[in-house]
Amino acid sequence: MINASAASARTFFHDSVSVFITKIVVILLSLFTMVILAKALGPEDRGVLALLLVFPQLFVSLAEGGMRQATVYYTGQQSISDARIFGASIIYTLVSCIIFSSLIVFLLSRSDDYEYTLLTMIAASLLLPVSLFTNAIRGVFLGKQHIPAFNTSQWLQKVVLVGLYALLYAFDCLTVETAVLCMLGAMLLGFLPAFVFFFRNLFVRLEFDLNALWLMIRKGAIFCAAFSLIDANHRLAVLLLGWLSTETEVGLYAVALSMGEMLWQLPAALGMVVFSRSANVKDASRWHGELARSIRISLWVTMMGSLVLLVAAPLLFDLLFGEEFSQAASITRWLLPGLTLMVVFKLLNMDLAGKGKPQVSLFIMLLAIVLNAGLGYMLIPELGGDGAAIATTVSYLLAALAMVVVFCRMHDMKAGDFLLIRHDDIHLLIEKVVGKLRPRREA
Repeated sequence: MINASAASARTFFHDSVSVFITKIVVILLSLFTMVILAKALGPEDRGVLALLLVFPQLFVSLAEGGMRQATVYYTGQQSISDARIFGASIIYTLVSCIIFSSLIVFLLSRSDDYEYTLLTMIAASLLLPVSLFTNAIRGVFLGKQHIPAFNTSQWLQKVVLVGLYALLYAFDCLTVETAVLCMLGAMLLGFLPAFVFFFRNLFVRLEFDLNALWLMIRKGAIFCAAFSLIDANHRLAVLLLGWLSTETEVGLYAVALSMGEMLWQLPAALGMVVFSRSANVKDASRWHGELARSIRISLWVTMMGSLVLLVAAPLLFDLLFGEEFSQAASITRWLLPGLTLMVVFKLLNMDLAGKGKPQVSLFIMLLAIVLNAGLGYMLIPELGGDGAAIATTVSYLLAALAMVVVFCRMHDMKAGDFLLIRHDDIHLLIEKVVGKLRPRREA
């Protein structure tokens, strides 16, 4: 007889591996799209595309209002009926879509960086509502711990996007405008299977209850503020480069950041599972042990990936993107220390968010974003993309270390529990991976 603890631990590992495999697929597909866009657009137009997308990307967390996280939290806690959760989420999302999509069109029309066409502005503004509805359904998947359905909704979107980009690139039709239209089409096609699965397996009925809506808005507002600041700190460099430098520097930074973000795929895989599990956890002591081990492994795997990228970056950028993107290798190198240690912040933040305590990251990110903005304003005029990367890295290091200190005080743990790899971590990881690769015997 297998005890419940062991079964739960295996399920956590299985879900983490499942999401991680999905992330590997997403990495390969994302790399392919990065190469196609870089070769088709060049540094300047790639910078224009980055500036076009910065508002839809920046406003996602703000427009979402923390409703996805509130959905996961209340679904896991079962303190509000599913019907009322669905009803509140739909009402809020519809209103938010109208407000923020209109705001995106307004801001792009007033932009001094580039004269966007009406079609481009509308397509960019529609990215946000599709993202919001997709995230709302994914929140239900995580709250109900339907990890496979969550995985499918991620990789399908990337497959469609790669296919559209490759087709347009083959016919020399990939421009800033068509790239945005491809993104919108891929997001819509990726949304459909998630929508069908939701209504076939999870949807019961809708109840529009004002009290449930207020509870979710109140809980979501804290999530929204915290996650919006995290996104803002991540995207701040693009805005500062657009104001203080050139479109070419923005394009180089966008490519460098996209390469560096690939290091976050393992933490992102674990983060989704951590968020889902934390909302449903019963044994806090055992859970913190699992969490600490997952963070240690993620940090050191990310660190090894950073070292590889540090050495290979110059050759890699020349090989994949061409000589005109060679300067992006230097930007990536400056980003690596912050991106690596930020892994710890992201996973601890996911745990606190799953417990309904996102306010911790809110206060930490307030300090980080002020530091990022101040350093960026001083460094970017002289150093360009390198200056933006240095400012971002310093803010990430501050955020990660502050989160470790606060979390340790909250739960009576030590910083080494999250930062220092242990012999049994390596042994367990090897044992689990070998066990997964070993062929199963026929019954």
